[in-house]
Amino acid sequence: FVSSSFLRLSFFPWPHSGSTMPSVSQRALWTVYVVMLMDTLNFGIVFPLLPSIAKDFGASATLVGSMASIYSLCQMLATPFLGQASDRFGRRPIILWSLLGTTLSSFGTGYAWSFPVLIVARCVNGLSGATVGVVNAYVADVTTAEERDRKS
Repeated sequence: FVSSSFLRLSFFPWPHSGSTMPSVSQRALWTVYVVMLMDTLNFGIVFPLLPSIAKDFGASATLVGSMASIYSLCQMLATPFLGQASDRFGRRPIILWSLLGTTLSSFGTGYAWSFPVLIVARCVNGLSGATVGVVNAYVADVTTAEERDRKS
């Protein structure tokens, strides 16, 4: 049994009793939360499927491990570039383009007809999933220092 006050305090940043909502709309915050959820899920979504991927594509353990790792490698490489792009062009356009890339590459992962196509789709998924810094910067941009410093 989980009390509703525990859920409010632990999982949802607003509203807390006695606190105010940040100046940004709740819809905008939920949008960036969904983007982060998609990026997190896209990282691990292939792990339960690794045995069937190896069997269907006839891939060795090394190739399957490379396919599983390429997402994180591409995400690591793209994060600083997406951060710089979001400073230059704005947070919202970068988040939206990344969301489009994540959506298309997720379809590419699901409908890959060969192992190289699967690798490319996972790489594009990692490149477009490097939005952690952009989302953090967006939240920092739309909240005040008092709201960010507030203890839950």
